[in-house]
Amino acid sequence: SPYDDSGLTNGQTAYYSVSAYNDNGESAKSKIVSATLDTIKPTITSVFPTNGSTTANKIQPINMYSASMIFSENVIITEGFLECKNLTMNADCNFVISSPAGLTSPGWASTNASSVGIYTDPGLGDIRITVKYNFIKDVSNNNLTEDYIWSFTTQ
Repeated sequence: SPYDDSGLTNGQTAYYSVSAYNDNGESAKSKIVSATLDTIKPTITSVFPTNGSTTANKIQPINMYSASMIFSENVIITEGFLECKNLTMNADCNFVISSPAGLTSPGWASTNASSVGIYTDPGLGDIRITVKYNFIKDVSNNNLTEDYIWSFTTQ
């Protein structure tokens, strides 16, 4: 039967072993295993360009803008996690993931990272980047609380 160790606090490690009972008595105890409670959801701690800023800094020779985000902890990032929109032109942005290396090849499914860098060619105008919460989770399966949206203007 399931066991619910409801007395744990976040970050606390508990150690467990199990045995079985039947008509012949108790079995030998299993190996001891440990588990640490982690209910803290990951967050995005910083972005570049910063929210509300204006940038004219295109990376040459690729002629694209650089953008990045840093997470509060290592997260598992699943393909489809990002949307980029030019609000001025009402059009999607072209973008290429520049780091980590696991995200740069075609057909990737997911990877573990503490930050993500992208090159984007949104055109000129007001740009909105949306990081979709259900595509980002930590190793304890905690997702971002909600979509993370930041905006900047390109010149």
